[in-house]
Amino acid sequence: MLLQTCELLGTKCRLSCLTVYVVGDARMKAEHLRHFGDATSTDCMTFPMDVDAKGRATEGELLLCWPHARRLAKLHGIDARSELLLYGVHGLLHLCGFEDKTAAGFRTMHALEDKLLMRLGVGAIFAAGTNRKGGSPS
Repeated sequence: MLLQTCELLGTKCRLSCLTVYVVGDARMKAEHLRHFGDATSTDCMTFPMDVDAKGRATEGELLLCWPHARRLAKLHGIDARSELLLYGVHGLLHLCGFEDKTAAGFRTMHALEDKLLMRLGVGAIFAAGTNRKGGSPS
């Protein structure tokens, strides 16, 4: 479904290679500490591995945390695979240049996630969660 997401994004997605790792909490905690100085588990981490002359990612890696997805899916009453797909779409959008560090960017990015997930036939996942980071930047 991430390939279909790239197709839906059209020219916004410059990726020619995407590697996705689905990892457990221990690996996610270790990578989160290594790259961001935070020893907690998280949902998704995104790494551009190569960029074009304009600085746009052409190759990237995503780390998605399966136990994190299971926990949040249970909390929100949704399917864990759909939650994990949300993380994949979120990471893909980061690789395509979208950011969620400001309130406006957060709203734009998460609205686009849900729009893409609806176009994929999955439905809105982020908006379905009632306790999703309070509408502030992640």
